[in-house]
Amino acid sequence: MYFPTTNAEEIVNIVCGMEIRDTDVVLILLGEKDMPDVTRMISGLNESGLKFFGGVFPGLIYDDKKYEQGAVIKVLPALAGPYLIKGLDTEQIEIPDFFSYPNKKYTAMVLVDGLTSNIALFLSQLFDRLGNSVHYFGGGAGSITLKPQPCLFLLGRDLSRMPPWLPLSKHNVNLVLPMAGKNLPDPLSPTKPVKM
Repeated sequence: MYFPTTNAEEIVNIVCGMEIRDTDVVLILLGEKDMPDVTRMISGLNESGLKFFGGVFPGLIYDDKKYEQGAVIKVLPALAGPYLIKGLDTEQIEIPDFFSYPNKKYTAMVLVDGLTSNIALFLSQLFDRLGNSVHYFGGGAGSITLKPQPCLFLLGRDLSRMPPWLPLSKHNVNLVLPMAGKNLPDPLSPTKPVKM
């Protein structure tokens, strides 16, 4: 659900007021413009004991609108995690051994610092490990300025430029992004939602 607030305490109160089970994890996506005091938000959420993760993005799309500020907050049923993946800066990527659930197709949500190194190598190794046993969903966090800065956060950690993490969700997600044309702008930035 989208919330227009840019106040850290309000975001903490919104999250703490949600129905959250012990097995759930809270996804928080923040718009970069007029961003809340993320350190204060993380501290408040850490005190609550809830499992959460998220990032800062140049734009958020919710329903059929694009927002540059505010928060998209979603409670997800999680099988585990989030997992913090280490080693992207050295190419010694440490992907944990994930458990498998035969005859079940769950979703791996991948958030990365969009300016970190070795993303392609990480994604390749992740796919080598999990293959088609899960659906994949995610994206690169960061600033529209393309300057490296802290953009990811996780339970128990401060806002930082850290490696990606991977929560596994019980949801079976199918997502199709229609792309047309060969000359796409670089970098890609959400400009408007497309209704399908």
